[in-house]
Amino acid sequence: MYSPLILEYANKVFDDIIIPDEVIVSEGVACGDALVAQGEVNGGVLRFSITMTDGCLLSRAMAAYLRSRGSGRKLEAVRRWVLLIKETAGRDSRRIFQDWGISYRPERIGCFLGPVDALVDLISRLKSRSTMVYKMKDTEKSLDCDACTRSSSVLWSGDTAPKIICGEKD
Repeated sequence: MYSPLILEYANKVFDDIIIPDEVIVSEGVACGDALVAQGEVNGGVLRFSITMTDGCLLSRAMAAYLRSRGSGRKLEAVRRWVLLIKETAGRDSRRIFQDWGISYRPERIGCFLGPVDALVDLISRLKSRSTMVYKMKDTEKSLDCDACTRSSSVLWSGDTAPKIICGEKD
């Protein structure tokens, strides 16, 4: 029933770590599964992952495909690309099944589009975020761990840091 392409992507393992600026949980997908999309934007480049608690192979394959082909690219390019996927599937849902090499089963279109919708929502939230830069503790000459004191736009130490408008220097 599943094509080699679906099996290839559904079993793909990623070994990079994303420290997210935004996390979206989607719990009302057709199969009752929960999708988690998380992403970060650095220098206009989007890195993201989409995971699920117990997703079917179609959903896992699409999530891995989106990540392999989209993560690490410019945010706006990924936005246009994923909207094109969604638009194409909306116009001709048979096409997505053909592209993945399986028989058309209209009741399974949600399996493919769940990760797509999650990524669209994630990108929308990331684009609407206000970007702030925080002063970070200098850990070069201490034993404090960089990962515990600074990451992304989150100040992990719990200290209150004055906000700096992007581009300003001390």
